[in-house]
Amino acid sequence: MKAFISTVLVGIILTSCSIFHKVESSSQTEAINTDLLRYKITVLDPYFDKWYQMNHSAALERDGSFYKNRNYLAVNTWNNYYREGRYPNHVMSYIQYNPAEDYGVEVNRLLYWYFKYMQETYRIRLLH
Repeated sequence: MKAFISTVLVGIILTSCSIFHKVESSSQTEAINTDLLRYKITVLDPYFDKWYQMNHSAALERDGSFYKNRNYLAVNTWNNYYREGRYPNHVMSYIQYNPAEDYGVEVNRLLYWYFKYMQETYRIRLLH
């Protein structure tokens, strides 16, 4: 159930990125403001936050283009799994990700680490 919620949330948030609302920052939420848009990813999986804290470090930081390119590939793989019905307990929604859109480094970073978490935790190959 928790994988379903986090999967649906990623899909919903990426498809409804133009909603304006106040964002409270926490360790599970990364947000970026642009002139007109605000993008946010909230991961509801209670284990992700601890996993992220244990696995992410400043030494592993990459530039925005790294995250953007990896996310583009991972989203395509994710959406193929969704269309094919593979991993139905974990991949339960289609993600609309436009690589031409500037989601910001923070959002792309968190999305990348979420894919990494799904890959390591559930053995779903997303990042090549």
